Amino acid sequence: MHILIIPSWYKSKSDPMLGSFFEEQARALQRLGHQTGIIYPDYHPPSALFSKMAEMPVFTNDNGLPTFAINVRTFLPKMRATNYKVHGMVADRLFKKYIKQFGMPDVIHSHSANHAGIAAIYLAKKYNLPHILTEHLTTLVSHSIKNKYDFKLTREIFRSVEKALVVSHVFKDALVAALKLHPAYFEVVHNMVNDLFFKNFTSLTYKKNETFVFFTNSFLKKRKNHKLLFDAFKILADKGYQVKLKVGGYGEEAENLKQYVKELQLENCITFTGILNRNQVKEEIESSHCFVLTSLYETFGIVLIESLACGRPVISTDSKGPRDIITPENGLLVEQFESAAFALAMEQMINQYDSFNQKNISENCRNNFSELSISNKLVEIYKSAIAKREKNIIPLKQKELKKLLITFDYELFLGKRSGSILDNMINPTSKLLMAMEPYAIKAIFFVDTTYLIRLSKQAATVAACGKDFEIIKAQLQLLIKAGHYVFPHLHPHWLDAKYMATINEWNVEEARLYRFNAIDETQRDDLFNQSIAILREIINPVEPAYMVDAFRAGGWSIQPFTDFKKQFLKHKIKYDFSVLDKAYQFTEAQYYDFSNRPDKMIYHFDNDECIESRTGNFTEFVNSTIAFTKEAQLKNRIYSKINRITGIEKEADTGWGQVGVKQLSGKPKSKNGFPASGAGQFYLSVDLMSKAYLPVYKNYLRENYYMHFVSHPKLISQNSLEKFEDFLSYAFANFDIETDFRKMIDE
Repeated sequence: MHILIIPSWYKSKSDPMLGSFFEEQARALQRLGHQTGIIYPDYHPPSALFSKMAEMPVFTNDNGLPTFAINVRTFLPKMRATNYKVHGMVADRLFKKYIKQFGMPDVIHSHSANHAGIAAIYLAKKYNLPHILTEHLTTLVSHSIKNKYDFKLTREIFRSVEKALVVSHVFKDALVAALKLHPAYFEVVHNMVNDLFFKNFTSLTYKKNETFVFFTNSFLKKRKNHKLLFDAFKILADKGYQVKLKVGGYGEEAENLKQYVKELQLENCITFTGILNRNQVKEEIESSHCFVLTSLYETFGIVLIESLACGRPVISTDSKGPRDIITPENGLLVEQFESAAFALAMEQMINQYDSFNQKNISENCRNNFSELSISNKLVEIYKSAIAKREKNIIPLKQKELKKLLITFDYELFLGKRSGSILDNMINPTSKLLMAMEPYAIKAIFFVDTTYLIRLSKQAATVAACGKDFEIIKAQLQLLIKAGHYVFPHLHPHWLDAKYMATINEWNVEEARLYRFNAIDETQRDDLFNQSIAILREIINPVEPAYMVDAFRAGGWSIQPFTDFKKQFLKHKIKYDFSVLDKAYQFTEAQYYDFSNRPDKMIYHFDNDECIESRTGNFTEFVNSTIAFTKEAQLKNRIYSKINRITGIEKEADTGWGQVGVKQLSGKPKSKNGFPASGAGQFYLSVDLMSKAYLPVYKNYLRENYYMHFVSHPKLISQNSLEKFEDFLSYAFANFDIETDFRKMIDE
């Protein structure tokens, strides 16, 4: 097999150790009998136009590894697409020189999308070659790629390759979240350790009162967090331990770190070795008892497996990548990024050193990370990709992962329009839930806990209230058992309404007296806490670990949101009231910031002015209720909202007040064309999904990571239900859909 490797960074005369693992992988494949070569088009953006380039000969026969390299200078600022095309064209010139001398490769293996992946995609498309990509760069998950074109292009590269490889499971999860791609795009293949580190194995003993030697080796950069290590070492030294620390590596922080060691007065026990080659690294590991690493973030951690190959145990901060490496048998993983915690682990290592079996550590490392183990995995991946190309089987693109949160206002009261309160119950065998059942959708039902609280209190004295409460309780438990969520919908204006069991409805007139009245702080606090308590009382018997960690606040004014502010703070619920500056005085909706994914959330009515897409955040696409005080205002808002959602302009002289409202709500009309129940309340439900509007919903799902359907279940007509089923069928046929609320907020 002929394998061409394209790295994003590689060694030069001035930096002979840069990208050494790319070279080692190529040589390992050679040792398995495969023809291997390297081309390295080193991309330089316009910002580096006047910077010094590394000296690289176009061709080098590097001890039997043919290597072609060239500096790619780009000149056009703010023209990324053109610059990347130039990068591909220069890579093509280098590629032609390679194949003229060594022949056409069977497969291309690039390392990191930016920028080797860009060059490799160009070549793979032009010459119809299978392309494997391994990603290493932390910039993709640290959100340092700000340019939208770069983000889009990177996603397309991962979607175009035959297989995208990543070096650790944590890094895979981070890429999935950062690039909004399905996990199936990625496969974990760890980095390999050079066989040199397994040769001539010798264990190292430790006796009390001897000097215990720690070793670390990495670039001397801030991300490597050396100062935490030095502070931890200082704690050990101050405790009287006989310890020594050797620091290998080079980088821009070298002088600062040496000065910091002087400030700590540790010059006699911390030494800097400078840059080390592979043989020197092995010698330092073998003469040390333990390898230490305090990085803030590692996609993997090759230095750790180098130490394990020599049999030496390791200590590392929980910098993500090391989770795939460190076990209780080979080292210690420190969760807290604190010097005291790391010093405690170092102390534990000294005191329990004999408990680590160094021979077993080396053998386990060989089984998992040796050249032979990793190379064989790569060869199988190459063979699979080549076989598909030879049979002209272009692999189907994996479905992209989308997140769809379906929510409902599960109100227990709609006044005399609904008759019995029990008429509003949703049975798990209803058509609505049956439509979601085949897709294992976990919907959210926001239940009016204000009603439940009042009903529960009256249950003690009114038998009919007690009976209704038990029915509702059983209903909510069934929803939980079916995999759905139930959260509070706080309605402070119903706080003093009474449920009249004799006619199965709420005392509406009494409640209206309190509609616009603010409740005091004690009442708000009680309502908030009682809402959590009553749902726990209902749900915990069937789901003991169920968390009430989402809320929805509603009313006919802005007041409920500002009223509950103190409760939100008390319960550490994050919010954003900045939308008030743009809100109309009659809107009841506020937008809350979920970008930091807090532990608890308020679910909300979205302000009409904020209905535009917020990619990557929870976005409420369709309001279920919009409350207005004047019919004229309602009319204007309908025009604005529907035009914004559908792009369909109002038809001239069609009596929009009559035709439009009928199209939207499907509810009975009064003479003026508005719902007979009164113009002060108007429902926009899934009825919006007529044949004309369904494509709009599909487009939103294509474009947005999160999307919500919000509607009172009782307002969904048969026509809307059919459209809802059409939408679900489309969504799950074209995407992998995640509907679990907690998985969304726990990323």
